Amino acid sequence: MVKTIHSVHSHFGWDNSFTPVERVAPGTTLEFECHDSSNGHFTKDSVVADVTSMPFDRINPVSGPVFVEGAMPGDVLKVTIDSFKP
Repeated sequence: MVKTIHSVHSHFGWDNSFTPVERVAPGTTLEFECHDSSNGHFTKDSVVADVTSMPFDRINPVSGPVFVEGAMPGDVLKVTIDSFKP
């Protein structure tokens, strides 16, 4: 079973106080639906002038967080990206 982390599950910064959007066992396959670094502000029809209306306090959304069962602070987690679709 593949679990999906949707783009609505994002934050603007890293903070360990955020509630995990998913709890998974090691080896679980996840699918992330992420926004681009503009958080969807720019489209294929955007022009250079659209940069002036970019809300710079809403850039680089971070998806998650995901709680990995058994992981402890300081542990290193191996992540394998099976595919990527822009």
